Amino acid sequence: MAAGRPESLAPVIEPEPPRTAQVADMDLLDRMLLPMIIEAARCLEEGIVASPAELDLALVYGLGFPAFRGGALAYADSLGLAALCRTADRHEALGPLYQPTARMRQMADAGATFHPEAEARAEQREDSEQAVPPSMKGR
Repeated sequence: MAAGRPESLAPVIEPEPPRTAQVADMDLLDRMLLPMIIEAARCLEEGIVASPAELDLALVYGLGFPAFRGGALAYADSLGLAALCRTADRHEALGPLYQPTARMRQMADAGATFHPEAEARAEQREDSEQAVPPSMKGR
């Protein structure tokens, strides 16, 4: 009997000694964001949301996803889906939440993004900036 308690209750009552493990910051970030990104992609694939923009907007305003990242799918685009899938593969032992969808893998292989319209706008901006004479830049 430990401190007046029956031994059968000791595992329930006695606190477990704290576990210490060194986990890198990026590893923590991956472990938190990968399931969210994968689930967001799954929602898009299943038609739960109509577009990547709507999904990202809901995550920014509804969940507090960092606005400067643009939402989970915009963040995935910035990382690159191929890199994201490789990172998910490194964490596959953590369970099915870390398994990219088949569509995500297809997109990664094709070099596709969730927000292709954003890429097109960025390319147009770059083209228009190059067309501006140097004397006009910065005005």
